Amino acid sequence: NAGLLSLGHAGFMAAGAFVTAIMSIEFEMPMLVVIPVVAVVCAILGLIAGLPSLRLKGIYLGLSTLAMHHIIYYGCSEYQFHGGFGFGIKIKDPRIGPWTISDDTCWYFVLWILVWVTAIFIKNLLRTRPGRAWIATHSRDIVAEAIGVHIGYFKVLAFVVSSVITGITGSLYAYYT
Repeated sequence: NAGLLSLGHAGFMAAGAFVTAIMSIEFEMPMLVVIPVVAVVCAILGLIAGLPSLRLKGIYLGLSTLAMHHIIYYGCSEYQFHGGFGFGIKIKDPRIGPWTISDDTCWYFVLWILVWVTAIFIKNLLRTRPGRAWIATHSRDIVAEAIGVHIGYFKVLAFVVSSVITGITGSLYAYYT
């Protein structure tokens, strides 16, 4: 809601999926450990992608995020090629405690709950200081800066938050497929 253009969010989703695959196959980590690791990795990638927002606006910012998408895509394809996963990476069904999420009905309810939790998180986040700063930046960034909003910090924070949510989505998609 900060009014920033990002054309590279598919890269963050791919990064979330590939981190999930690496953590599940190489390190045999459970889902409840993989998701926070995905969040940290995608936060770092979002920080890197958000740094150009300090200087760029509009289509130029969109093109810089598209470049980030292609960098992530290249890294993922290199891992897939050198790892011998030419036709995709197969990971095990996730487990939460004693339950295995394997059929479509289980996934429906798990994803439904996660969508509601995410919606409530975002709604409450928009009521906080960063959320109000994002709304002010979206409306008029010059006016927001005049009233004391540190525009650069909140733009980068918007990229970090959105890339974390998108990376977790990619992780869940990897588990689902």
